[in-house]
Amino acid sequence: ATIGLYINETLLESELKRDVNVSRLTWIYWDGTRWIPVPSRININGYLTANTTHLSIWSIAEIIPLKVTVQLTPETIIQGDTVTILATVKDNAGENVAGATVKARINNRTINLSDLGGGNYRGTFRTADLKEGRYNMIITAQKAGYKESQLSQIITIKAVIPLQITAHLSPDTATQGDLVRVSAILRDDKGNPVKEATVTATIDDKTIRLSEIEKGEYQGTIDTSHLKEGTYKIIITAQKTGYTTAQTSQTLTVKTMIPWKIYGGIIAAITIIIIAAAIYTLRRRS
Repeated sequence: ATIGLYINETLLESELKRDVNVSRLTWIYWDGTRWIPVPSRININGYLTANTTHLSIWSIAEIIPLKVTVQLTPETIIQGDTVTILATVKDNAGENVAGATVKARINNRTINLSDLGGGNYRGTFRTADLKEGRYNMIITAQKAGYKESQLSQIITIKAVIPLQITAHLSPDTATQGDLVRVSAILRDDKGNPVKEATVTATIDDKTIRLSEIEKGEYQGTIDTSHLKEGTYKIIITAQKTGYTTAQTSQTLTVKTMIPWKIYGGIIAAITIIIIAAAIYTLRRRS
């Protein structure tokens, strides 16, 4: 069947005391829980018409268009990142629309965004199961009495690059108080130097940051003054966005420092004993 209602635009605007866009008028029916809009049109005689196959409670609504905008964080997405989706929903007048249902769909996965109020919505998803490549994300916003808004956004997933690190100490055996230089070289899986990474060396719960001296080469200094005599394991770690974390270790041996005056005293005592023994031997012979 076809249902229809004559639309007198002038009279309708007078009754509502506001402008009415008749092209946005549509038939809606109540399904027991909510109003369902159906495709409608104004025919040549000025009737708003719609086709139906059932009897229901019917009404007419002016459907207001929604507009959704989206921001992704981070913008450069590395495989395994957790991505935050921030969406804003407005009507055709630019007013924020709260209480909408906002969803994002990517690679057969649906993410429901939470309503933060004031027309703002937020959701997150992990990219661990997404391979490197380009994906089409579809974001939709729906609300009763409004025309659904849909936004398509291309996101690019970049694969994580293996990071390789080599390191050495100079010297690797130090006397307490010495300064030990830690040197590290970073390369990607193709042997290219990796610059602007965060490289640290950890020893005895103390961490120092190595500075980049050249492309892919880093150096730092460990002060052994606070270290007791013994053997220490130094962990060198390199991190950079888009790369796997790389780690290696080096062994440092620290010896106790003996003051030079002790050495001098020991040498002097030995010298005196030798001289005394020599004098005593000469006297006995004479």
